[in-house]
Amino acid sequence: MLKKHWALLLIPMLAILAFAGCSSDDSTTPSTTLLTQAEEFDAVATAALGYLNGVDAPGVVNYAWLDGQGFDTFTILDLRTQTAFDAGHVANAIHTTLATLLADIDAGTVPVDKPFAVFCDSGQKAGHAVAALRILGYTAYSYGFGMCAWHTDLDTNFWEANAGPVNGNAMADAGVAIETTVNTPTTEYAWPDLGLSVETDAEAVYDRVEATLAAGFKGKNFATINADGLSNYFIVNYWTMDQYTGVDATTPGHIPGAYCFPPKDSMDMAKLLKYLPTDKPIIVYCWTGQNSSQVTFALNCLGYEAYSLVYGANNLFWSELGGHQWVDNGPEYPLVTE
Repeated sequence: MLKKHWALLLIPMLAILAFAGCSSDDSTTPSTTLLTQAEEFDAVATAALGYLNGVDAPGVVNYAWLDGQGFDTFTILDLRTQTAFDAGHVANAIHTTLATLLADIDAGTVPVDKPFAVFCDSGQKAGHAVAALRILGYTAYSYGFGMCAWHTDLDTNFWEANAGPVNGNAMADAGVAIETTVNTPTTEYAWPDLGLSVETDAEAVYDRVEATLAAGFKGKNFATINADGLSNYFIVNYWTMDQYTGVDATTPGHIPGAYCFPPKDSMDMAKLLKYLPTDKPIIVYCWTGQNSSQVTFALNCLGYEAYSLVYGANNLFWSELGGHQWVDNGPEYPLVTE
């Protein structure tokens, strides 16, 4: 049931792939030929990268924007634990999880007649859900900084513990120097084999989104990747080149060994995507971890082993940032328990 519903959403996006080469004397008998490995990858890439490189990504919004649109014009999703949800949530929010999101849509407990506004604790996990929904053709937005930006009392182990002048300078704390030189990837890789057995582009997209949601949130912090050895990861800096090199005053540079993949341009089969390795894990980072969460989800849909660097540059070198800093402004928007 769900596959039929979302397949209708995907038809406009995938029409060119689905109907290319059709002629007037084509048979009306449905094809039972399975997609090739290349066709599977192309289908998922069209949907996933089409969103990442489009005008709607990353769709991170704040209270003022939602209030201006009208909260009642959205289906509000809350991805936190059931305990946290029961203790206080946004009015009319529906509790769900990454693993159960598609099943909840299929069951009707998550309606699809409105755009989605997705909340989690810190904005990290919401990025996965928003990317999934967007790739499937829905309209979805992530609430920036999560429930920590809804009510200050909810930020106990999230932004306060991972950003700011005390907890937001992980690189300096570890004695890792900031780099400003340009690293250029040179090794090209074959596209991952998705290993599907499907007949249509829409099935390929759905199956990969479903599997990636079922795998849960994929994130690591700097302490973990530094302990593992930075060279054991392919690190993607999801900024402009000027931000990556520190020419832009908002940043001091990047993680040593990281490669610059500019937003809206690099994640393309004809551009830098071919340099992403299939033989080592990928780390993606941005300012806060919220945009990189969406990129990470898309890359995992494509068969890569990717992780979002949680809290992004706000955890790496908060004190060196000239913008995009997490600051607790003491929000106290209303919470309900019913």
